[in-house]
Amino acid sequence: MAAPPAASAASMLSDHPVGRVATLDGSAGTTAKALASFQAKHGLTPTGTNDPATNQALRTASPAEVRAIYSSSLNLTGQELINARTVIGVGFGHGIPRRGIEIALMTAAQESKFVNYTTPVDHDSLGILQQRPSTGWGTPDQITNVVLSSQSFYGVAAFGSNAGLLQIPDWQNLDRGQVAQAVQGSAYPDAYAQWQDWAIAFYDQQAGSVAPITGDTGSGGPGPGGSGTYDVDTYANASVYASPTSTAVTGTLNQGTSYVYCKAWGRQVGSGSSYNHYWLLTDPDVGPARQYVSAYYLSRWGNDEAKDNNGTVIPDC
Repeated sequence: MAAPPAASAASMLSDHPVGRVATLDGSAGTTAKALASFQAKHGLTPTGTNDPATNQALRTASPAEVRAIYSSSLNLTGQELINARTVIGVGFGHGIPRRGIEIALMTAAQESKFVNYTTPVDHDSLGILQQRPSTGWGTPDQITNVVLSSQSFYGVAAFGSNAGLLQIPDWQNLDRGQVAQAVQGSAYPDAYAQWQDWAIAFYDQQAGSVAPITGDTGSGGPGPGGSGTYDVDTYANASVYASPTSTAVTGTLNQGTSYVYCKAWGRQVGSGSSYNHYWLLTDPDVGPARQYVSAYYLSRWGNDEAKDNNGTVIPDC
């Protein structure tokens, strides 16, 4: 591993209490109002949130109606933002080129607006990519795991029987919307193209702070207390984040013994003369799975060390 760059004093951030993921541009309220207006127009309860009935209506809405709600790459907040960043992270973790990641973002934006639906929206479609168990995309649990469903779309999952992005001949040279349709087989084949500019802008905005995600193969790989995990003790409850550079809290890892998968270099966390730049991929006690916790909270080790309870150096992600 190459020597990481030294952090400036300005990059030293102390952890902070769990809270709602920050809105990137203050647009959450604007998006909710526009969504409520759309719902009222289409005879739906104007909740301002993207429920299954609303998502189904959005999938067939005109491009102008969709743009009125999701006019900017900054319109995602909360869990939907985390899910979209996960799509990028899985792409990075499996060496997917930028164009392929943008196609995945376009697809999820059209299919679900990055809401991870655990109950069917249309037929038996589930998850952020609206994949169907009955057509070979995997089990409901696999499809509603954002990491695994992203792997399926890219064509790198260890399960399922459908062709993903990498199995589409000459996909790099085809129209982005055409590739999305080749993977998804949607009843609305022309709808993906409207999300191309959005996906490009979102990638530009987010990609620089997203860490690669390589785990969760769905085939008996790393899991709680199993092969591929490392037991660590933490001395206090610690906030977790979607990436090693993020400052938006997504949950909490409770004090005590937990398992982690791997480590990545990121922003510095510390107090006084104690600090750590390493972040550990884990499944927190509160919040979504596969988040990062600072190695600063390890009970047994010093500055910029990331070892398990037996003294084994935790591998790089």
